[in-house]
Amino acid sequence: MSISKETTVINDPDKTIDFNHLIICPGHAIPSYDGNVLAEMYDEKNWVGLFGYGPGSKEQELYIKHIEVAVDEASKDPHAMLVFSGGYTRAPNLFHQPQFVNCGDYYEITQTPTKVFSEARGYYNVARLLADRFKPDLNNRIRLEEFARDSYENCLNALSLFKSETGKIPEKVSVCGFIFKAGRYDFHIEMIKQKYGIGFEFKYLGVNNSPNKPPELAILPKSLKGESATLDAFNLDPHGTGTELMSKKLTRDFLPNRTLPFTLLQ
Repeated sequence: MSISKETTVINDPDKTIDFNHLIICPGHAIPSYDGNVLAEMYDEKNWVGLFGYGPGSKEQELYIKHIEVAVDEASKDPHAMLVFSGGYTRAPNLFHQPQFVNCGDYYEITQTPTKVFSEARGYYNVARLLADRFKPDLNNRIRLEEFARDSYENCLNALSLFKSETGKIPEKVSVCGFIFKAGRYDFHIEMIKQKYGIGFEFKYLGVNNSPNKPPELAILPKSLKGESATLDAFNLDPHGTGTELMSKKLTRDFLPNRTLPFTLLQ
């Protein structure tokens, strides 16, 4: 098994870019495929950690849409840094693919060695295949944040990465994600602004959830109940340092004891 090595930069960064806009695309489930055929990304067997809405729910298409929106937004703004954010939140054994080996009068089931990706790296593996959207200069403006274990860390870590590289806070921050999570991200951003005494324009780019358009319909009822509980937990513990939220983070950290390649906001 091999594990993708965390790095914030895809290619050599272009030092001439005056970044002023941070676009964050938080991860969810992780594509385990890293080949060059976009159609494979639409096959649910090539995703790890789907949330169990059932075979054929096309849940993975929701996440691909998030990536498309983030790439489109970054392509429109030459001063935007696009950060795919999310750590190693799925157990490595989930990335193994079962394989049947013919042993004559029986078959032996083995696990095929495979690569293990972070949420951020998996999303980038999708983005690079979006040939009709992926502009030539975009690779130089993409960063991977491979440490976040929840939505608060998606925001804090991406902001910290941006400041570590540019020496400043962005003028604008955009987050791409489910429409029903807008309230949670508004809350995270406000808490971070207050704690660190910073200011910027914030926009949430809500994707999915048209009530009349599958697969959004399949994912919504179950998600809304969980979202309400998560927002209640953050209202009680805005920075996610208490027992309940910290314990959730620890269950999503399958590559612990790493050193952040950027400095957290102070």
